[in-house]
Amino acid sequence: MLIDSLSRAVTPNTLHKGKKLGEAQKNSTMANRSLKPFLSIIPVSIFSLLLFFAFRTSPYRPRIFPPNADLENPFPPPPRVAYFISGSDGDGPRMVRLLHAVYHPRNQYLLHLDCRTPQRQREELADSVNSVDAFLSAENVNVVGKADCVNSGGSTPIASLLHGAAVLLRHAKDWDWFVNLAASDYPLISQDDFLHVLSFVPKDFNFIQHTSNIGWKEYQRAIQIVVDPGLYLASKGTIFVGSRKRARPRAYRFFTGKDALFGQIWLLVRLER
Repeated sequence: MLIDSLSRAVTPNTLHKGKKLGEAQKNSTMANRSLKPFLSIIPVSIFSLLLFFAFRTSPYRPRIFPPNADLENPFPPPPRVAYFISGSDGDGPRMVRLLHAVYHPRNQYLLHLDCRTPQRQREELADSVNSVDAFLSAENVNVVGKADCVNSGGSTPIASLLHGAAVLLRHAKDWDWFVNLAASDYPLISQDDFLHVLSFVPKDFNFIQHTSNIGWKEYQRAIQIVVDPGLYLASKGTIFVGSRKRARPRAYRFFTGKDALFGQIWLLVRLER
């Protein structure tokens, strides 16, 4: 067979070999494509394994926070509170309920039923206190035996309050705050939380509900002459209001609060040592 010098003879053998070569190249290309995803995962896997073994072999070192130099005592001890709980005729059970709600072995408690209350109720209140082992063990709950007379519209509520504070100071002087409560009161937080909050309160703070905007009370109360017989009589009497009025004192300012309208003066004061 005659062929051109630049051409090559094509035989059946040659066609068969070319076909095999094409198939091999095609298979190689498909294999390369299928290996590409696996090749990309290999570096990520090796990096993950290195991190895993690094964390397993390295010891755990907890963080150390530097102490706060500005705070002298981050956990100050809880204070001691002296409670003066007052009530009237029929308030004995409510006073016991309130006592259980605000009780803490560190505190001091003084219960007072005014002179309008029969002596029998005062004795029942004392028996209720003596029936609780915790009160007897701590010896921090007492009942006023000789009651004061309290007129809601006069000055006897303040006199009774000061008398209660004096009795508490005479009985124990290691308390820090003085709180007065009525039989109708009830706490919104536990005593542990209350003491924890007070432990961070500055020692020169006092809490008294009052206002200097007395308004109409200046003419109906501040300049009136009021005589409260409960200050000097053994029995509760009617408050006497004089017909004449005095000039408003200028040596001091008048303060009042909404609770004073009902004879209840709420306060929380710090004992100065």
